[in-house]
Amino acid sequence: DRDPLKFVYTTPNSAKLGESIKFVAITYEDCEHVRFNVGGELVYADSCVNEGLTKVWTAQKSVFTSSNVKICTEVYIQGAWTVCSGGSFMLHMPSENHHMISTSGINFIARCEGYRPNVYVDSYNSEILNIGYGHILSKNEIFYESLRKREAYAMLVNSINNGSYTSDINEFLLRYNIKVSDHQFDALVSFSYNLGTGWLYQDTALRRYILNAKDLSSLNSENFASEFLSYCHAGGVLSRGLLYRRLDELNIFFDGIYLRHTYLYNPREFRLP
Repeated sequence: DRDPLKFVYTTPNSAKLGESIKFVAITYEDCEHVRFNVGGELVYADSCVNEGLTKVWTAQKSVFTSSNVKICTEVYIQGAWTVCSGGSFMLHMPSENHHMISTSGINFIARCEGYRPNVYVDSYNSEILNIGYGHILSKNEIFYESLRKREAYAMLVNSINNGSYTSDINEFLLRYNIKVSDHQFDALVSFSYNLGTGWLYQDTALRRYILNAKDLSSLNSENFASEFLSYCHAGGVLSRGLLYRRLDELNIFFDGIYLRHTYLYNPREFRLP
C-alpha cells in the first residue's frame, strides 16, 4: 500500500524562538485531513488546495521553545488517523553545534538548478539522473514522475535537510570547531549541493583556508574567492554557468546577497578566472 503522504516540509526551514512556522504537507487526493504533532501538541491544517491528483495542506504555529522539536505528520483517511512513515522530522532551532540552511538559501538553489518535472540526464555527468530541482536519483529510489513545482520544491528541501549536504558540513564544522554565520553556511550548502561534499575530505586549498581561519568571518576574501571560483569546470572545460554560480555563492558567503547573476555588477570585484 502506498503512503498517503508524499512530502512534508516547513517554511522557514530553520525556526527561531517565537517565530510563526508554516507546516506544509502534500498528500494524495483521497486524504481527508491532516494534522501535525508538534512536540506533543496537535496542530490541524487550516487550509487545503487541490493540485492535480494531490492536495496541499498547510497549518501555522508559533514556536515557543529553544530546543529542537520533533514533528510527526498524521493523515485522516478511511475514518481513521494514520501516522505517516515519511512524515516524521526534526524542526531544528539554530545553535552553534547544528546549522540548517535558510529558506533564502533553498530558494537560491532552486533558482540555480531550475525546475524539471520529469527525470532528466545531468548536464555535466551523463551517468547521473536527476528530477525536480537537481535531485540526484539513487539506485532503487522510489520517485514520482510529472512532479508539480511544489512537490519538486518539497523534494529539494528534504534532499538538503536529510542528505549529506547538511550533515557532512555540520560534522566538519563541529569537528574542527569552525564558526560560521547563517549565510556562510547557506553558501557552503549550495556549493556542496552542486559538487557534492567530497571537498570536505580532500586536502585542497579551499579546505585549508577554512581550517586555518577557524572563524570564517576572518577569511582573506581575495584568496578564498580565487580558490572558490576555480571550481567551475565540467569535463575539464570551464563552464560559464558554474563560474557565475560560484560568484553568486561568494556574494552569499561574504555579504548575504541571495541574487542570481551577481556577475553583472560583481560588488567585491572578485577576479574571474
